[in-house]
Amino acid sequence: MPEIMEDNKKITWYAPAQRADMEVIRRQYSYFKENTLLIQTLESVSMAILILNEQRQLVFANKAFMDLVKEVDVTAILGKRAGEALGCIYSDVMEGGCGTSEHCRECGAVKAILNSFDNEQDVQECRITLKENNQALDLRVQASLLKHMGESFSVFSISDIANEKRTQFLERLFLHDVKNTVGVLQGFSRLLMEKKATELDATRKMIQNLSYKLLDEIDSYSQLIQAESKQLQVKSEAFSTLALMEKIKNQYMHHGVALEKSILVESKSEDIIMISDETILGRIIGNMTKNALEAIQPGHVVTLSCVRDGDKVRIIVHNPGLIARAAQLQIFQRSFSTKGTGRGLGTYSIKMLSEQYLEGEVGFTTSEIEGTTFYGEYPTSLDS
Repeated sequence: MPEIMEDNKKITWYAPAQRADMEVIRRQYSYFKENTLLIQTLESVSMAILILNEQRQLVFANKAFMDLVKEVDVTAILGKRAGEALGCIYSDVMEGGCGTSEHCRECGAVKAILNSFDNEQDVQECRITLKENNQALDLRVQASLLKHMGESFSVFSISDIANEKRTQFLERLFLHDVKNTVGVLQGFSRLLMEKKATELDATRKMIQNLSYKLLDEIDSYSQLIQAESKQLQVKSEAFSTLALMEKIKNQYMHHGVALEKSILVESKSEDIIMISDETILGRIIGNMTKNALEAIQPGHVVTLSCVRDGDKVRIIVHNPGLIARAAQLQIFQRSFSTKGTGRGLGTYSIKMLSEQYLEGEVGFTTSEIEGTTFYGEYPTSLDS
């Protein structure tokens, strides 16, 4: 439960909101500034290191951290919390700052810091999205208790594990999916050799569908890698939104995740001529559709629809499932997935491709009664 002020205003959903005043912060900073041996030790390592007080406020930072946040003088960030100094998008959601929003309940950094003050050295993984360009950081953080000058502090270190996560992604997600598809394809190829001529049509069709699926998976991961390296080119052309949704419906109704499930294009959908990148938008809607199919039980239906909203187009993908609250708080973060460690990037790619390449905005709603809806709003014309 959140802490409540006298006027019933929430001040935190998770970690304590209280802060030490700047007089206390400056005194605590002097403990470390005047400790030459400690400073030399912290500056000799390439890992970003902070020293935080019991209110989780920064009282010292080494050069590696200063380089990370592009600051020259540590006094410019004294008193800030880690997420505030880094520029986390959730660090100012609540007046209490970093650690107090509902999203912070799932943050590995806050968990590690709090645990360190219980005299428990803790290592966590942490996904942070920055306000600047929505850059996504994959971090490993470690926090340890330090007793100094009669006070308690947390020594908090940060390691960038983006390359490690990218490798995990390729091994667990790309190779896993492609290997599965190739295995099924191989099985049907054997059947093709064994069946009689009158039984070949269905097998041929399945092999063709699997071949399309395999190419689609390879294209999907290739596109994501290009997008993250800023090498993806946007190619605007005119196309029909209804035709695009029908294409995605036909593509995914033969996908393994659609077994005993249905995809419906809403009959009231508007057929809008967009001038945008059809391939990128198709990838976004396809990811929304695949995620929706994975979230529902056999017999349920995923519905695609499209409406005009002024000079924008609103694409909607609905399913009757419910997203758990803990997952809701992390849904667009890189590497997060309800399917397990290393199986993510679906919702992350939806947001990244939409906002960085198609001038779009994405979001979702979820409830037991209404189910889950992912939506994206895009300009009718990128050229306007």
